[in-house]
Amino acid sequence: PPQPLVNPPQQVGGTSQQQAPAKDGVLEAVKVQVEYYFSVQNLVKDMFLRAKMDENGWIPIGVIANFNRVRALAPNPAMITAALEGSLLVEVSQDQESIRVRDNWQSWVLPEERRDAQAKRPQSSPGSPVPRGMPAGMS
Repeated sequence: PPQPLVNPPQQVGGTSQQQAPAKDGVLEAVKVQVEYYFSVQNLVKDMFLRAKMDENGWIPIGVIANFNRVRALAPNPAMITAALEGSLLVEVSQDQESIRVRDNWQSWVLPEERRDAQAKRPQSSPGSPVPRGMPAGMS
């Protein structure tokens, strides 16, 4: 018997609408993953991550960008900062180069002798965090 004709699916609304949910989904996945890294449940046991914190609790975004799960989702560090906009758990520095726990970050900073050499090195502070609800770059 002849095969029934299958009509190709009709495209509704153009490609931009179809790509947006996928990108939003990736950004949400990145946010969930990074927020997990900075959660109490993880930080109580993650000495590697805590050793990367400077004296103000900041961790260079490149450290997080190199984690396998994050790298698979967001090869570009700018995607990480975009994903963290509006996060209630993690804040991004004003220069977009570092991230830290938003509340009570002081409790996670290790004594200087237990921090990585790069975290100990005196550097200019990444600046104050972007206020909640304010888009990055609009301070």
